[in-house]
Amino acid sequence: MRRTRYRLLGLEVDSALDLPATPGGDPTTPADVVVEQGPLEPLAAGRWAERRDGGLRVDVPSGRVAVWRDRVVVDVAAGAPMLAGAVAAGAGLGALHLLRAIPLLHVAAVDVGGRALAIGGHGGRGKSTMAAALAAAGAVPLCDDAASVVVRDGTAVLNPGPSWLKVTTAAGAPAEAAPVPTQRERDRRYRTAAPGPEALPVRAVHLITLPEDDLGTPGVPLRGTARTRARALLFHGLRLTHLSDDPEALEARRLEVLGALDLVPLPRPDGLAAVAETARRLLAGP
Repeated sequence: MRRTRYRLLGLEVDSALDLPATPGGDPTTPADVVVEQGPLEPLAAGRWAERRDGGLRVDVPSGRVAVWRDRVVVDVAAGAPMLAGAVAAGAGLGALHLLRAIPLLHVAAVDVGGRALAIGGHGGRGKSTMAAALAAAGAVPLCDDAASVVVRDGTAVLNPGPSWLKVTTAAGAPAEAAPVPTQRERDRRYRTAAPGPEALPVRAVHLITLPEDDLGTPGVPLRGTARTRARALLFHGLRLTHLSDDPEALEARRLEVLGALDLVPLPRPDGLAAVAETARRLLAGP
C-alpha cells in the first residue's frame, strides 16, 4: 500500500490516504500519527462522539473516525478516496488534537508578509469567503476551517490545517463568481489552494459577528467578559473538552492562547462586494 508523508496542523502525518491541499512532510523524521482506512461500526443512535478502547470515536455526516494519540482510522463510503482524505484531515486530526489537549482554532487564515491573518466565527458566517477575498487581493491561503496553535515566548504560532477554501454566497450556495484566483483547482464546493507556509505567528483573530453576538465595537479588541464569551467563536471542540486525555491541560492551553491573541469583532459583510472591500481594508491595516 502506498503511503505519503504530510505536514498538517503541526504534525508529521504518515497517511495511506491522499490528504487534499496538504504540504508534504519529511519521511526522514518519525511520524506523529498514522492515518489508515478501515471498517468502523456506527455509534449508537443519538451519539456522535464517545471514548472507546482508549481512544475517541466520532461519527460525522461524511464518515466515521476512530482516533488514538498516534493513529487515525477513517471509514467512508466505498469509492470516495478524496472524501476519506478530507474526513481524516478534518474530523480525524481534529479529534487527535482533542485527545492530545492541543487547542484547535475555528479559523480560516492567510499569510500576509510572514504573519497569519486569521478570520474566526461560527460555521456559515463567511470565514472561507473572506479568506478567498484576501487571497484574491494578494495574500497566500493557509487554511480553511481549522488551525492548531501554540504559544512560544508569549507569541501565538499558528499551524494551518488543509489549505482548501470553501466559498459560499451570503445565501449559503456555492459562489461561482467568488473572488478566488483562477489558477486554483476546483473540486465541487472546494477551491483548492497551493499549500502555504508551515507555521506562522498570529497576533489577532478577526471574529465575524452578527448584531446578536453583542461583542463590542467593531475593529476594537475585546476586553473583559466579552473575551470570555468569544471563546465559542474561536475554539473547536469546546463541548467535547471532557473527552480529552487531559481536559485541565487543554483548558489551560486555551487560556494561554487567549492571553496571546487580540480578538477583534468584524461585522459580517453583506454580499461579495462588501467582502472584497473588507478584505482590502484588512490587508491595508489600521
